[in-house]
Amino acid sequence: MPFSKEMILGSSGNQGAGEFYEHQITRSLRVPGDADNQSGLAFLSRTQPLGSPADGTKETVSFWFKNGFAPPDSNPNQDGVIMTHYDGTSAYEPIKINHYADPYSNFMVNNKGSYHEFDTKSSDVSGWSHFVMVVNTSDSTAGDRHKFYINGTRITDFLTETTASQGATLESSTYAYNSSNATIKVGGNAAGAAGFFTGYLAEFVYVSDNNYDISNFGETKSGVWVPKDVSGLTFGAKGFYLKFEDSNFATDSAGVGNFSATNLVARDSVKDTPTFNSEGQPGNFCTLNPHGQQGGSDSTQKDFAQGNLFSNDYRYFDASVMGTMGFNTGKWYYEAMISSSGLSGAIFGWCNSRYNIDSALAYNTPSSDTGAQVGGLYADNTPGGNMRVYTGIGTGGSTYYDNTDYSTTFARYDIIGVAFDVENGKMWFSVNGSFTDIKASANPATDTNPSIASTGGIRAWDISYHTRHRWFPAVGNWSAASRDLNINFGADSSFAGQKSTGTSNAADSNGYGDFYYTPPDGFLAMCSANLPDPATAVDPNKSKNGTFHCDSGLYSGTGTAQNITGLNFQPDLVWVSQRTTNTTANTYVFDSTRGVNKYVITNSDASQSTDADTLTAFNSDGFSIGSDANTNSSTDTYHFLAWKANGGTTSTNTDGTVASTVQANDDVGFSIVQYTGTGSSMTVGHGLSGQPDLVIVKDTGATANWIVYSKDYDNSNDYACLLYTSPSPRDLSTSRMPSSA
Repeated sequence: MPFSKEMILGSSGNQGAGEFYEHQITRSLRVPGDADNQSGLAFLSRTQPLGSPADGTKETVSFWFKNGFAPPDSNPNQDGVIMTHYDGTSAYEPIKINHYADPYSNFMVNNKGSYHEFDTKSSDVSGWSHFVMVVNTSDSTAGDRHKFYINGTRITDFLTETTASQGATLESSTYAYNSSNATIKVGGNAAGAAGFFTGYLAEFVYVSDNNYDISNFGETKSGVWVPKDVSGLTFGAKGFYLKFEDSNFATDSAGVGNFSATNLVARDSVKDTPTFNSEGQPGNFCTLNPHGQQGGSDSTQKDFAQGNLFSNDYRYFDASVMGTMGFNTGKWYYEAMISSSGLSGAIFGWCNSRYNIDSALAYNTPSSDTGAQVGGLYADNTPGGNMRVYTGIGTGGSTYYDNTDYSTTFARYDIIGVAFDVENGKMWFSVNGSFTDIKASANPATDTNPSIASTGGIRAWDISYHTRHRWFPAVGNWSAASRDLNINFGADSSFAGQKSTGTSNAADSNGYGDFYYTPPDGFLAMCSANLPDPATAVDPNKSKNGTFHCDSGLYSGTGTAQNITGLNFQPDLVWVSQRTTNTTANTYVFDSTRGVNKYVITNSDASQSTDADTLTAFNSDGFSIGSDANTNSSTDTYHFLAWKANGGTTSTNTDGTVASTVQANDDVGFSIVQYTGTGSSMTVGHGLSGQPDLVIVKDTGATANWIVYSKDYDNSNDYACLLYTSPSPRDLSTSRMPSSA
């Protein structure tokens, strides 16, 4: 099972998660690492109580994590040890993310004489995941003595697997989590050894002498794994429960015994968590993305620390790094600071997903482009360098920018604020809270005097090019000077202790985030709670009114008519394919506009066919199928994709040069359209409020190829791919197919 890798597209619409997350995880522990991510020496530790285990064959471990380290292929040089027993010299029974050897970023667990190397990557640095290990070495089935789960799904594929012997209690007499006088480390390795976890941990549970099923820790809602309240569990005589709350981040809520902190302080308890709500709990925050590095003359990976909110970029000339969240709408704000003496060449801004924030300014602008790919504030010289506002635009490699030296300078520890109105292509910059220091009368809240504007600058909605890609916060380096870049997307106004906490620990206008200076009204922190409300868009348990829009699943053929249920909405488009034995099986497409029994085949150019025993009804909770072997052969397994449009209700659309029949769901940018061709150029109305991202066309009345158009397709691409992913309110909030109207 792969980890989800979902880039976030944002909207500043209906904020708040309602009650989707009935249990809130309010804090996490930022395990900061160091500048080279090798031996950060930041961890929690505790000496276990004396006495033998009550049942040394059983234990349960559960924690949420957001990985912070993305190793370079050439020299990863890190084991991300999350939990281990430590005897004063060596580490035993480690749960770790392996970054030392290929395949990088896979889990490895050595516990009670077993060894498991997962065929599962954990390289996602953008979102939260949940890990559970259930140990019962007395189980007669060897493969069940250790059970592992990622996001509620059991992991059964391993690169290497050595099972524990039946009844095994200890790896040796003193090397188990629950052994007498053992030292437990959370986030740490052995003394002096490289390999400390870098990233975020939340809701960390160790249960000694007992097993709990995965259902005690979480549940699936609409394909999304969400946490449950674990406070009612019995943790055992040597168990612990770490909530990582504020100054009590080392407190064991199980009451067995608190932990000691090494190189961790209260500010490392942060609000970046897997859950969010409408009452000030922000959820997952944007961070710098080690996978989002571009440019540079050195192939060595840039260094990150402090939960990927710090970067030391002395290795790079003409390089940049993007954030983990990308947007095509909304108004967003972040803060940046240089904590080292070197200032020259630093750039703070936003960049289009296709371009490096630095190189696009210099030379990487393709001849076909007519609008900006980047925008940023540039430090011209050091120390006390004047500001320049740069916008990478133009044609034929030309670069246009405001080369005015602003009288405003900035120095070490000054805070640069960046406010960006994505839809209108406007950007403002502040120094220590003042936007007028950069440009007179500038005020993002009133849309006044931006440093970069859409006219001759960033044209975010230029359909000829720029809406093919999303916009990401980005920082860069246009010189070879060494500097330490510190970013606050709203999780930590202290900049990991480089600043005091600020005068107000200011939140945005929705009440989310912890900023040094108050964001302009209407400009928001980049966090899950500021994305659209998933309470109705994702959770059918909270809404039965058809606002959940797409789903996928499996069913077993019976050879007789049956109902496929559990969608919690009435579908209007259904794709069905047999997946058991026939690798050449057709994929059948049905829709409620044409009506039941009528289908086209995706891997065939044939015209529409009719069969009364295929899909026979679109129901309020799924669909019905007849006895046809193509969709319901006995003992075969079938996979389906289902989307909701408008409940089968169509309307005539005259937006184009020819009339069309549309069944549109404008909430998510999805429409089923019928039209009659003319043999000449024409336009077709689709019933949506904006430009579709993806168009699939099939002539149902004649033999003809399927035609696929994508806004991201250009002649440089070799392949096109349509992907569906289960909606995640942690990272996406609204399932969109296509992703945007």
